[in-house]
Amino acid sequence: MLTTPKKAENAYKTIVGVERRDPSLVYWQEGSSVIVRVFPVETSESRIFKLGITSPLQNTNKRLVYRPSFVEGMEFEKTGEHLTIRFMQEPQHLVSSLSLEKKGNEKYEWQGKYPNDWSLTMDEVEIPEEAFHFRGKRYVIHESLQEKLHRNITSAYLDINSSWNQKEFNDVYEILKDKKIQVYSEGEFITLGSGNKDRIFNRMQYLRFSFFPVWKTNFPDALIISKSNNLSPILSDLKGSLFMEELEQDTTVRPPVLVYDIGTGLSPYLKTLKEYRMLQYCRGDIQTLKKQLNENEFNMPGSESGSCIFIQEASISIRETEEVYPEKAPDHLMRLYAYNHIMKSYAPTWNQSGSVNEKILSEARDAHVVSPISSLIVLESAKDYVRFDIATSNPGLGNASGTDKKGIPISDPEWWGWFLILLSFACYLRIKQKNAVQEQTNSQPKII
Repeated sequence: MLTTPKKAENAYKTIVGVERRDPSLVYWQEGSSVIVRVFPVETSESRIFKLGITSPLQNTNKRLVYRPSFVEGMEFEKTGEHLTIRFMQEPQHLVSSLSLEKKGNEKYEWQGKYPNDWSLTMDEVEIPEEAFHFRGKRYVIHESLQEKLHRNITSAYLDINSSWNQKEFNDVYEILKDKKIQVYSEGEFITLGSGNKDRIFNRMQYLRFSFFPVWKTNFPDALIISKSNNLSPILSDLKGSLFMEELEQDTTVRPPVLVYDIGTGLSPYLKTLKEYRMLQYCRGDIQTLKKQLNENEFNMPGSESGSCIFIQEASISIRETEEVYPEKAPDHLMRLYAYNHIMKSYAPTWNQSGSVNEKILSEARDAHVVSPISSLIVLESAKDYVRFDIATSNPGLGNASGTDKKGIPISDPEWWGWFLILLSFACYLRIKQKNAVQEQTNSQPKII
């Protein structure tokens, strides 16, 4: 059942370590990640849990790219994985880093040792004009039309860490050499020049992750050029620090900062700032960066309206409408629309503690999505939900079911792992599992 994080946490803490029961908790964490708590897990036992994940296919140069969510917190040396991949239509020019075996029309399988990282790509497909219908509203997907952001950049900031290499740094420096170039190192901004650039880069390249203070840039004529990996602490880890106090204070009174990503994704820190609408984010290679700087124009997604959200990486928009469309689309459209709309609504008050906005919570309940204001909890009986005042009426979409052709068939044991449906999208998720000792001490997960 879906409820507020406070109610879910209260139920979990009341039971774990006190009553010999078997609850489970799923909650959102900054950086597009999800934490799963499963209790108890004894050394000699195992636990199986199922989590439906709707993931965006990145659109890169007319190719759709799928990268699965990854799991942290467990030992994987002896872990195997069985992948079953089904498509709604046969993909064209499918390429995978795994040796997939075709098992019939639109179906592929792979089995082996758990892979740390894998991907598959296919040709872009035409987006059908179909909708998912729920309570008088229809959710429709469209190809996203980009807008041109006009900016005359006079100063640039390089967000350098270990994910950069020397050639990338040299190429970016060459493009920007007629502008003021700065880096943020050891609490101060340093201007780069021919005499110090290599020394500064060599020192900063040893950083496993970086925390660039976006609010300290010279808006609006500044550009942050970033490349990062999946490593960084999250904002809640910084609670009480001077860095966090400045972030909470300054980002509420200034417009979003322009960030150009030359990598394949953002760190948890930057992902969170992007979801909180603190960044004007664009991504591309260094040659595209050079072209856009020369033209003083940056390719950006269209402006989000009250009933339209953009999935920038997938080059799509999803719109809530009352217009009539063929109702053949899967419920993932509504779930994805709701998650992103919740984040958009939550962004202006992310740093304010207080009562939960009931309108946003109702949207999360309808779509059955984990978010900053909604968690999922598994209890043993209906009485337990009543006991902790977790509503069971009007559940909305609920869990995806094998009986619903528009949902993920998670009731089929063959589908216990990853799920891929073409035209399925959502937040990038990371799952962390704590052991029983960590649960009882309520310790924070270790960032590795």
